[in-house]
Amino acid sequence: MKFCGVVLFSLLSASLAFAAPAKSHKTSDVKIGANHWTLQSADVCPVDYHVPSLNEWTDLSKNLIGKAHKKDRAQFANGKKTRYFTLDGSENVIAYNPKTAQIKALPLPKKKTAETRCVKKRDLLAEHGVQDGLYFDKRNGRSYPVRVLGSKLWLSQNLSVNVDSKGKLSKSADFKDCYLESAEYCEDFGRYYTWQEAKKACPVGWHLPGDAEWRDYQKNLSNAEWKTIGRGGVHTWDSYGDTSNSGYYWSSSSTSKSTARGWSFTQKSHYVERDDFERSTGMYVRCVADL
Repeated sequence: MKFCGVVLFSLLSASLAFAAPAKSHKTSDVKIGANHWTLQSADVCPVDYHVPSLNEWTDLSKNLIGKAHKKDRAQFANGKKTRYFTLDGSENVIAYNPKTAQIKALPLPKKKTAETRCVKKRDLLAEHGVQDGLYFDKRNGRSYPVRVLGSKLWLSQNLSVNVDSKGKLSKSADFKDCYLESAEYCEDFGRYYTWQEAKKACPVGWHLPGDAEWRDYQKNLSNAEWKTIGRGGVHTWDSYGDTSNSGYYWSSSSTSKSTARGWSFTQKSHYVERDDFERSTGMYVRCVADL
């Protein structure tokens, strides 16, 4: 089966001109949508934060609507009554409904006070442990280059950490799950994993790609990382496959009790194929994170 195409938002509870500053309480944070909001009692925003604009309030509202975000709504503004918040660059305020997260810009009603929440743009890469284009895996001290494809963050090299099917890290330098059982190839190609191991191998905040994510990854084959993804082969009971020209990767998707979906990339022909493999097969892992 050939697929043409791959890769790739505080409670500064403070009364401004409307009331006296509230007493300080414990700082907390909430990350919603594209923004990082800080929940803290003060009379000015912290360094790097600012009073949110109407667009930022709109983004917050969109990301808090619905049953799935009930907990976030409660954390952001507890209570049943409408809360009023200052709006950057405007004499109006934001009327916020804690039950529904719906907002409306209007003049501050008489006998009401306005609070201030502060916001800054999220650093999504830093939140996922990425610095200078590299993700550092604390489990074994290895760094991996990354790339952003759409709303996903992908490792650009195969995972190479020794874990079992329960995700438990092995402290021994065991290279039996490497090509030719060699430490050199574990470093170069990465490790082979069974499907059960692959599902537990990615670090916290990352996961094994599902079939839909692999489909998106390979939509534009001209951008494929052929030099790294199209090599390393596959480990069956008696063979390693074509290690110089092909690479096989697990998907988290499965259609039967004995097999799971896998994707193969052939370097020379730029050929991509999806198939079902026995779960005991040794294949590679490319971890992905949601942005």
